[in-house]
Amino acid sequence: MGPDGTACPSPPAVRPATHPPIIVLGAGLSGLSLTCALLDAGVRSSITLIDRRRGYTRDRTWCTWETADLRFPSAVTHRWASWSVGGPDGVQIATSHRHPYVHLAAERVYVAALERIDAAPTVTLCLGESVRDAVCGPGPGPGPGAPVRVTTSARTLEAPLVFDALGPHSPLAAGAPPDRLDFAQRFVGWEIESDRPVFNPAVATLMDFLPHAGVGVTFLYLLPFSPTRALIEHTAIEPLAAPAVDRDAALAEEIARRWPEIRYECRHRERGLIPMTPRRFPTERGPGLYTIGAAAGAIRPSSGYAYSRIQRQVSAVAGAVATGRPLPGDVADPRTLLLDRAFLQALASSPDPARLFQAAAAMEPDAFARFMTDAGGPRDVLAAVRALPVREMGAAALASLAGGWGRAGRRGWAPAGDGPGGAERPRAADPATASGRVPRYP
Repeated sequence: MGPDGTACPSPPAVRPATHPPIIVLGAGLSGLSLTCALLDAGVRSSITLIDRRRGYTRDRTWCTWETADLRFPSAVTHRWASWSVGGPDGVQIATSHRHPYVHLAAERVYVAALERIDAAPTVTLCLGESVRDAVCGPGPGPGPGAPVRVTTSARTLEAPLVFDALGPHSPLAAGAPPDRLDFAQRFVGWEIESDRPVFNPAVATLMDFLPHAGVGVTFLYLLPFSPTRALIEHTAIEPLAAPAVDRDAALAEEIARRWPEIRYECRHRERGLIPMTPRRFPTERGPGLYTIGAAAGAIRPSSGYAYSRIQRQVSAVAGAVATGRPLPGDVADPRTLLLDRAFLQALASSPDPARLFQAAAAMEPDAFARFMTDAGGPRDVLAAVRALPVREMGAAALASLAGGWGRAGRRGWAPAGDGPGGAERPRAADPATASGRVPRYP
């Protein structure tokens, strides 16, 4: 079904036992990507995607560094071999022709995914249908595993394998314990067309630091599409509970200050809040019910980037489903997660937090790109450790270890402290009934 489809036929009542059905809750980036990854891995089961949206529009911007396994390369509209990080005290420009910084247009990502899905007779896309609940059943059901019963605004259906791709606000997510290092990246962006050339289309500005009151940093993010057209975002990384700011007014003021001579037309506006938390997320809520994407911790805690990590997760999940291996657990490497937590601790306590980002950006460019996309290995993690201020990061690492953190097993939370919400856990079936394996989906 295409992006404007609304009718959703019910899945066939009888399916071959060797191809048990799969349900994917949420047809955004994570759900669409997982479905495409399952098809690419040769999974021949019927797949039902359910999402409350009724169509697809340009609702966001995705950027990352290009690696060999970039999914939906046809969605890339611009590449920048050079990027900059800086502020009043100077600007660092890094260049990598092997791993350029890329912009993926949301509408192109959706078209690429929907074309792949439309060509697959085993996939049914159900739009305009809200997910209400998903319950792991205790008894035997269709296929080789106990069924998960999914209730939507239109019906009830079952499958032995269900993926929750509804994000951090999924109705299936129980209240995870908050973390004292919960940050948020808040931004407002305008894509503008200027009446004269003022932008350098060869360099993407990742962070141009601005004055910031309180804990965190404020910066301008600029993607120059041409000498006269650019996406400019006013962004802050700050504690989740920080007071609201009129970012539209702040962005307009900053554009007028930097380019007082131009007249411009705003072609597109976007705003958002990206959670940045070092909490570890459960990837299994019960037998047959798994999380992917943001709800599984795919947003990088220290940067807010998620596109590459989501693609790596769904590729690993699809490979496991196709071969009958256990599904992967934590999305992030434990070393990376520990480093991200220490980075947020340093961000919360440093007298000059912008210096942390500038130090990280001073890494060798290829290593920096691999580290930011989880495409590297221990050497790149070590390079990141060496690039960051030793004293601040060492003290932050000790403080974060002393403070403890919530441990997320495959099924739920085991809080490490007595903070708010420490007694809450996601609802899950009896662990004794789960094998940790999934049926093979050839």
